[in-house]
Amino acid sequence: MFKVDKDITNPLLDVTFDGIRILNGDLVSAKPNVLITLKDENKFLALNDTAAFTVYLKYPGQSTSKRIIL
Repeated sequence: MFKVDKDITNPLLDVTFDGIRILNGDLVSAKPNVLITLKDENKFLALNDTAAFTVYLKYPGQSTSKRIIL
């Protein structure tokens, strides 16, 4: 018999633009390096597959978002 403990810690999603965490309305460079990382303490959860992510960007003055292919 084995015991399964429930996951009590949420995963951490971190997004940086040129190495900086931005706030809503902050300006970024015209061609920033965007780094998205997801961390979870569950060692059995594989987080290295980009198919698990869907990323959309909304440009200033636009009402619709554009999907970014990873």
